[in-house]
Amino acid sequence: MRDKRVVEKSEDCTGDYMVACSFKNIVDEYQWAFASVYGPNLDCAGSVLWDELAGLSSIWDFPWCIGGNFNITRFSSEQSGGSSFNSPMVDFSNFIYEQDLLDIPLTAGTYTWSSNREHPTWSRINKFLVSPEWEDITLNSSKRDSPGCA
Repeated sequence: MRDKRVVEKSEDCTGDYMVACSFKNIVDEYQWAFASVYGPNLDCAGSVLWDELAGLSSIWDFPWCIGGNFNITRFSSEQSGGSSFNSPMVDFSNFIYEQDLLDIPLTAGTYTWSSNREHPTWSRINKFLVSPEWEDITLNSSKRDSPGCA
């Protein structure tokens, strides 16, 4: 439950593979958006998710963060045992590039998911993607709130 004294939900949007909300901070009226995704299990349905998220970007001109299980890796190095570079990976990378998003790197570990089989495969299908404006405001905010910083 969010504290309504801190943030106010402005709008929400639900798609086949995402739920998104735009928010406004109460104190400074700063507007931002967050989208939670659970990507399709079939590669052929990936374009639906990219279209849903690109549509949000076109109607909400705010800094934003997208997080969740995309069910796709961007690079063969994000999967144990490697995999061949395929068109869904290209589509994912193109979406990130076209939306000018940053793929936040992991700070610990290499993978975020395992198949839990006798011989498991590991991959990095869970990600957070942010707009440069989101990164700017969160970095500046954390520096501003750090002890000893003016």
